[in-house]
Amino acid sequence: MLRSKRALISVSNKAAIADFAGELIAMGWDVTASPGTAGVLRQANHAVTDIKEITQIPAVLDHRVFSEHIKIAGALVAEPSEAHDRDREQFDIPWFDLLCIDLYPLSDTIAKGRAEKDVIDSTDIGGITLIRNAVKGRRIVIADPVDRTLVIDYLKKHGDVPEDVRRELCAKAELICARYCLESARYISRNQIDGFMGTRCIDLRYGENPYQSDAAFFDCGSGDGLSISNFTQLTGDKPSYVNVTSLDEIVGMLLRLFAAFSMHYLGKVPYIAIGAKHGSPVGASIDWDGEEDALQKMLWGDPKVIWGGEVITNFPISKEMAGILLSDARRKEIYGTGSWMFDLIVAPDFDNESIEILGSRGKRRIFCNPLLSALKPSAGFVYRHLRGGFVRQPVPDYVLKEDDVDWVGEPLAGAEFDTLLLSWAIAWSMHMNGIALARDRQLLGCDGQPSSVGAVQTAMSKAKEAGHSIAKAVFAANAFLPFPDSAELLADNDCIGGVLPKGGKDEENIRNLFNGRGMRVAFIPGAYRGFSRH
Repeated sequence: MLRSKRALISVSNKAAIADFAGELIAMGWDVTASPGTAGVLRQANHAVTDIKEITQIPAVLDHRVFSEHIKIAGALVAEPSEAHDRDREQFDIPWFDLLCIDLYPLSDTIAKGRAEKDVIDSTDIGGITLIRNAVKGRRIVIADPVDRTLVIDYLKKHGDVPEDVRRELCAKAELICARYCLESARYISRNQIDGFMGTRCIDLRYGENPYQSDAAFFDCGSGDGLSISNFTQLTGDKPSYVNVTSLDEIVGMLLRLFAAFSMHYLGKVPYIAIGAKHGSPVGASIDWDGEEDALQKMLWGDPKVIWGGEVITNFPISKEMAGILLSDARRKEIYGTGSWMFDLIVAPDFDNESIEILGSRGKRRIFCNPLLSALKPSAGFVYRHLRGGFVRQPVPDYVLKEDDVDWVGEPLAGAEFDTLLLSWAIAWSMHMNGIALARDRQLLGCDGQPSSVGAVQTAMSKAKEAGHSIAKAVFAANAFLPFPDSAELLADNDCIGGVLPKGGKDEENIRNLFNGRGMRVAFIPGAYRGFSRH
């Protein structure tokens, strides 16, 4: 029995499907389609065979069954062998070399909170079956509309699709099926079943250490515009594991600051610059008037430690700004080298001259993503792999709200309130008991460690070593202060106020201490403490 050029098309989204079928027909392909798709193709005056002409059975059970038939399965799964040809001839089974399909929009139905019957009706069974049969038969499988043009181009140029491309399309179709079934399992189990899978899209230079050589970033198809896969690398070496994890951390800090200012200022957001070392904050600032001022304050928060780290901004980088990020004569006078030696610089955009300047250090990775200038909150869950499984929690999306605040003393306002938001966002991005100190919209010092008083001492020490005065600074603590010693240290160094979560047996004493020393401190509900990166 002949193995002919014959395609099976069955799609729920009919957009542009007539054009695709027309391209196949023009190349001499025969087209078979599911009833709904066949109707659309006939309206476009295309010759098409309805699938029921092969099965001799119409769609039944409220359209739940129409393609699950031995002739359809056999046409996709049969091998190109004499034995299978004899079986096909005996049972009048055709041959399909191409399957173009999509699946019912199950995720959309679930996301809309529709009734269970609607979810059941949106659960595709026939489509999954067709895909898996076609994959087993190593056919040309198009389960994503974006691949239609790819396949047409191959067929026009070569008359076929090569085996390696068929394999890639089959693997992609299997991934689509797997994600679809996982979505159904989540829904049916009421989220007692979960998981994730991804496609290897960025080969990394190495893992956390050079001997961990087989390292890569896998994209999970989340649609998140701030996924690592949606950043464009403009210069530099292939990124390492530390580069991409650091990038994700500094994006999170920027997102937190962006959300806080946007909420408090009705959509208005200042220029934001953040510096980090391996994803841990070492410099940060905001400025309402100028990007260059924001950069300078960020750089000189901790000019020694920031050397060789990472920088992210919510504004494009110009030639002048690139010069600021490249080197500084004052730094050379103090430390013997003027270069900041940043390993990673991230911004919404870079002009050509800034790329040339910053790219002069060949290894430096420059990444851009236009969404950094118009950030939107993340949603869903975050995961961490543990031995034998993983833990899951909702995205830490809390934003400091005035309605949540219980003030000791008069609320901070103006530049002091901006500084409070800055210190809060940094402290809430730190590991363990984090303390951040800021003044005049600039981070002065920060630290995170098991001891709260130790974190305060170290943050102050870093600030003073960098030449900053703690007087009139604003603090943020991402956890409650268990003893008065931290509060006393902050007060003794003339901090004017801060923010911390409620809690601890000494909370009343600490409140009284702040009040007695004239400090203006915001207490927020303990549920909104800022633990992160565990």
